[in-house]
Amino acid sequence: MITRIVDRNHSHAGHTYRWVQEIGKQLSPGRLRVLCLERGEGSGLPENVSVQSLGKEEVRSRFLRFLSFPFAAWPLVRRADAVFCHQNPEYTIAVWPLAKLFRKRIVTWYVHGAVTWKTRAVARLADVILTASLESFRVASPKVRVVGHGIDTDAFQPLPKRAPNQHFQIVSVGRISPTKDYETLIKAAAELKRAGHQTAVTIVGEPGLPEQVAYLESLKVLTIRLGLDEVVRFVGPVPNRDVVAYFQQADLAVSLSGTGSLDKAVLEPMACGCPVITSNAAFRGVLPDFLVVPGNDFRTLRAAIERVMALRPAECETLGNQLREIVVKNHTLRGLAGKIISACGSNGSIS
Repeated sequence: MITRIVDRNHSHAGHTYRWVQEIGKQLSPGRLRVLCLERGEGSGLPENVSVQSLGKEEVRSRFLRFLSFPFAAWPLVRRADAVFCHQNPEYTIAVWPLAKLFRKRIVTWYVHGAVTWKTRAVARLADVILTASLESFRVASPKVRVVGHGIDTDAFQPLPKRAPNQHFQIVSVGRISPTKDYETLIKAAAELKRAGHQTAVTIVGEPGLPEQVAYLESLKVLTIRLGLDEVVRFVGPVPNRDVVAYFQQADLAVSLSGTGSLDKAVLEPMACGCPVITSNAAFRGVLPDFLVVPGNDFRTLRAAIERVMALRPAECETLGNQLREIVVKNHTLRGLAGKIISACGSNGSIS
């Protein structure tokens, strides 16, 4: 398996640790060898899993990591039955010459609405392409298999009983990036305040790139300008395993990501039985219509939030149960790990 980072404490990519853990568990007594750019906290992985890093955590330069990749990958690919490339198309492109040399199958996971020369290259080089939905890999190819997402529904699940919140609690989790459209949520919160609603908005996450720090600062300035100092709270990065508590305690999750693919930032609160509003078009036909809103439209978002606020407790519980059932039926990590292993078999079929 080739992936960016294995770190159970990572705020953006902590879910990858869960994937490695579950694939290793199901692969036993076979072995899972993981090659990553960066390695962090990895305790608790099965004994049949080994993790080798290219050294980003040691501040090794991108150029040095690029040079060391073929030397690190050579013995792993040579001994492997198949290569699983997780998300970044560069991994498929980089490992293809070795996989071709040793006649090893490449199975690629990709979930994003963007189509670039790299995704087109993946469509040519990979033997099997796994994705969460038709919208999540938009290059037409007979190699594509729609298999759902991988949400750990044992961890992401509702609380048995939750006390009502004093104010209506809204949570949004993800990278702090302009593509996530947090300003629309903040403006909707200002509209709700003007209408007399008692709400609290918690934004969980940090900038993914240095150039996105300015965007975070602009959001904080907007919050102050709209008089939302006591309404909107930025809590910074939170390990993926701890994000579940925010969803369990919230009355509503909001995800305004523009990826256009089936996003775990929507599926994780669904698994917790938390109603979620999104502008992600990939969820049309998955969520009830009133929970899917257009992007960059704070007035429509405000109206959708008010509709959720108006639900009676029994209606809200029923909605939460229905949302969790969608994830349990179609997007469990346990099910996806089995499909990944099956796809790595000699004929690439998925059982």
